[in-house]
Amino acid sequence: MSPLQELQQAVREGRYELTVHAWQEAGADDLHALDVESAVLTGAIVRIEADPNRGTKYVVKGTATIS
Repeated sequence: MSPLQELQQAVREGRYELTVHAWQEAGADDLHALDVESAVLTGAIVRIEADPNRGTKYVVKGTATIS
């Protein structure tokens, strides 16, 4: 299973948590949890970053819900 498929499955099953930083970033863009979930479910990994403190970070670009 690809990393994107694993992320999508975790969203579908509710097996994920957003960090405080992720909530702050989403809020700054007026996004809500459903927007983040939609972006993961409809998106693609556009960048992979190595974070020495937290491990691999996947940047996903997708479509948010329409509020």
